[in-house]
Amino acid sequence: MDRLEAVILGMLSKLRNPVGRTKFVKLVYLVDNLRAEHLGDSLTGLYYRWDYYGPNASGSEIRTALDRLGERGMVHMTRRLTPYENYEFRYAVTERVRPEDLPLSTDDWMFIGAVVKEYGGKPRAAVVSASKATLPMQGAKQFQVLEWKRNPEIERRRERVLSNKDLMDQINESLRLKEKGAKALPLEEIKLNLAQ
Repeated sequence: MDRLEAVILGMLSKLRNPVGRTKFVKLVYLVDNLRAEHLGDSLTGLYYRWDYYGPNASGSEIRTALDRLGERGMVHMTRRLTPYENYEFRYAVTERVRPEDLPLSTDDWMFIGAVVKEYGGKPRAAVVSASKATLPMQGAKQFQVLEWKRNPEIERRRERVLSNKDLMDQINESLRLKEKGAKALPLEEIKLNLAQ
């Protein structure tokens, strides 16, 4: 299983309800963008272009991966004819997939979970709009390969945290306690200290 397939299955398992193709492609893009804003690279390793409907994976790689996963019985696809006489495709993970067995790190799950929580319940149009409002889309030209950009606000916050010696000492002490099996400093308390 490649990285893209693992991300797709992880996202579908978090979504729980069947999701349309356009919305799903944009959700994968938003996960890649969120990781790029924080770490400078994407989760899937895909390249995206600005097409007519916003960012889309080059070569329709997400759709191709969904088809492969469907052939292997890991994704269920339904197709229905719309009133406009075109087909709508919806995807869901099958019971064969065990999310805990996917080769995804805790950080990967964090990015996937954040995007699903923020956008999973929103209509397709809202997700498409959100994908068009991302940093890589700003100033891009149509059909151009998008460049990942770190979010300057996230960088400023990271610098504030790293330069706060007291906070870093609390975090490190909490991690040491946790490694020893002792009760670690509650995350909420660390967050309150960060806000001060």
